Amino acid sequence: MRRVSDIFEHDPSRSIRDVAKELDVSHVTLLACVNEDLRCHSYKLKVGQLLTQKNKNMRPPSSPDLNPMDYFFWGYLERHTNRLAHNTKAALINSIMRQARKLDRALVAKACSSYRARIQHVIDAE
Repeated sequence: MRRVSDIFEHDPSRSIRDVAKELDVSHVTLLACVNEDLRCHSYKLKVGQLLTQKNKNMRPPSSPDLNPMDYFFWGYLERHTNRLAHNTKAALINSIMRQARKLDRALVAKACSSYRARIQHVIDAE
């Protein structure tokens, strides 16, 4: 397992099938080892492959640092709905719906207005 871990740490762009061929094992076996023994999921490896490919412009379709739903909305709802414990799924859903309706439009507009600046930071970092 150490060798497999070293291979993916050294070159995250390698596919599971490619590494399996190199190690002369089934890709299904290697996938199970990666998931169970390394506690790493194949989708994380796929993201590593996408981010390290020669085509630097290719990116996953969504980044939580850029998406207002991820960096603002879900955190806001979680903070406000988890103040009290919910005994049932229905109670939790009702609490989420209530908090979403109470959300201040100016707060949403402010979160969304930072979207362009966040994208510009990514472009500048490239």
